[in-house]
Amino acid sequence: MMHMKNNETKENTKGMWKRTLKIYGSMRLPFHLYIIEFVLGIVSTKVALLYMPYLSKMQTGNIIGNDTVGKYVLFVMLNVAITFVSAIPTLYADNIVIKRLQNKLLHKIIRMPVKKYEQEGASELISHVTSDTEYVNQLITSVIGFITGIVTAFMTMSEMSKLNSTLSWIIFPVTGYVILSTWLEGKLSFLSQRRLRKSYSGTMSFFAEHTGSLLNIKQLNAQDIELKLGKKAVDIMYKGDLYAAALGIFSTFVSGSITSIIAIIIFTLGAANVRSGAITIEELNTFYNLMLVAYGAVSILPSIYTDFMRANGTMFYVGQMVDGKDEVYKRERGMDCPDSDITFENISFAYDERNILDKVSFTIPMGKITAVVGENGSGKTTLFKLIERFYEPNEGMISFGDTDVSRINIDEWRKSIGYVLQNAQLFDGTIRENIAYGVEREVSDEEIMAAAAQAGAYEFINSMPEGLDFIVGDDGSRLSAGQRQRIAIARSIMVDPSYLLLDEATSNMDIYAKEEVTRALLRLMEGRTTVMITHDMNMVRKADHIIVLKDGSVEAQGSPEEVKKNSVTYNRLMNGGAA
Repeated sequence: MMHMKNNETKENTKGMWKRTLKIYGSMRLPFHLYIIEFVLGIVSTKVALLYMPYLSKMQTGNIIGNDTVGKYVLFVMLNVAITFVSAIPTLYADNIVIKRLQNKLLHKIIRMPVKKYEQEGASELISHVTSDTEYVNQLITSVIGFITGIVTAFMTMSEMSKLNSTLSWIIFPVTGYVILSTWLEGKLSFLSQRRLRKSYSGTMSFFAEHTGSLLNIKQLNAQDIELKLGKKAVDIMYKGDLYAAALGIFSTFVSGSITSIIAIIIFTLGAANVRSGAITIEELNTFYNLMLVAYGAVSILPSIYTDFMRANGTMFYVGQMVDGKDEVYKRERGMDCPDSDITFENISFAYDERNILDKVSFTIPMGKITAVVGENGSGKTTLFKLIERFYEPNEGMISFGDTDVSRINIDEWRKSIGYVLQNAQLFDGTIRENIAYGVEREVSDEEIMAAAAQAGAYEFINSMPEGLDFIVGDDGSRLSAGQRQRIAIARSIMVDPSYLLLDEATSNMDIYAKEEVTRALLRLMEGRTTVMITHDMNMVRKADHIIVLKDGSVEAQGSPEEVKKNSVTYNRLMNGGAA
């Protein structure tokens, strides 16, 4: 906890556009709504061009004896109405696409390999689903806006040519200047947004983790350390904000300078044309107004392109998620075979370059209680992750009877296993929902209470006014440690697994709660193949088979008597040695 998470892997920006396009290709986009949005944008431009002559008449005072004001107001109101209507398909399209992408990312997270999940971290994944998905519309809106802007510029240039073809050349140098600035600004925006995204997500991850551990920080008197780390996290975000601010200054310079240049050029050159009679002052003013419309269409191209690149920079990470591989649940065969021993044959495993297990071989006998003991860091938790098939071994084979487990469907394999962990994972719902979680059928309250009785949870559930409807709170925060464990045991009873994994299931409890949970576990273990990691020597004594791990290798295995003869580690633990 005392360092900022660094989940950054070496990123490869090659294939950036391919990843982004793959996101859209994987969803059903509401193209009809985008087409309506584009068409209404062009109609709005046409209406705006129609009221330009009336605007010029009003600006030059030529409003006597005609209906100039009335027609101008009519066209303006029509344009406002079209703009309002065009917002409706945009609103629907935006929300539809965000919803579909969020559902897709939820699917990717649920199907994500555990290794990838542990590399990303929960905070990063939450940020991808809740924040980054907002940018999926910005890319599409930018494309539509870009095309609409170009069409608007051409429509305006056509009207300008009808008024005076001599002056219409002015738009070309203006367009060239804007295109150059557009490319530069867009390039900087993409790079800065990617850095901004990293800095914000890193800072959010830091505060999400460290503020949640505030009590622990105070207990360890580590406030000064946390302040230093926090300042570093804020400083990273500050530097990212500076990039965005610099882009804003650049954009302001571009738009401000071009507006002044347009006015100077048109009225300087136009004055000579007015004196020669080639154009009237009213037509010159109309030409100027049309040029502003053309410039308005062209000038938003930098910001549209900037938004486009900014969104693409953020969607880069969403694209990585969409492009990531799912767990392959369906393999060559199901669990339609009799219960068997689980055998590790020369298993080696490493996290990146850190070797955890080295050519480990042992057997977990069917129908027996197997205890896995060893010092901290000896590889016990990794062993469980391999049994659960969260990871694949680097070398060796795990067998179920005569079958390589990699050939068995992962979903069926995990359904056959029940779990009771050191910190029981409960959801913020009712006791009923938590006990029945994972059962793929309708269950009655009678079944749930029967499971609760076996788990030793019946009495405390009945003592609550709400009973099964009691809300347990976030991660079971409204329950004691012993109550949470008994709810988790009741859940395993409901699932009725053939195999049971217990990971320090009796730790961090008072004596009374520990006794209650132990009795419940013993009832759960009856008739099931059980593997338990524990430092509770009373639980170890109930094992039929013991595996002792030391520094990633098997020091001893066999019956309690055999292990006692052959394992120094086991004897030290049994005699109360530190683990």
